[in-house]
Amino acid sequence: MRKSLSNEKSTEESQSLNSELVSTVNSNYNKLNSVQKDIHQIHEQLESLIEMNTAKGLKRLLRKQLESIITEAETKSKQEAIQYLKNSQAELLYQKIKLMIKY
Repeated sequence: MRKSLSNEKSTEESQSLNSELVSTVNSNYNKLNSVQKDIHQIHEQLESLIEMNTAKGLKRLLRKQLESIITEAETKSKQEAIQYLKNSQAELLYQKIKLMIKY
């Protein structure tokens, strides 16, 4: 009987330790995923900053912005598109001024 109780206690302790281990592994896995996402975002930001410091990068950035503006304007009515393009033009002018001041 003592042996049976001892085996049951060992089994319960084993299950408890397994449960804690699984919980710890899951927690660490979630932390690792979070860190990987952060690293990916930092990498993208660094690439963006590097691109902004070269003429080729600025040209690529401007091309992406213009493509985005055109795509967005195509989904709007004529009046909305005109207003959107005016706002986009003002934003691009603002960015140009910021770049001129920076350099």
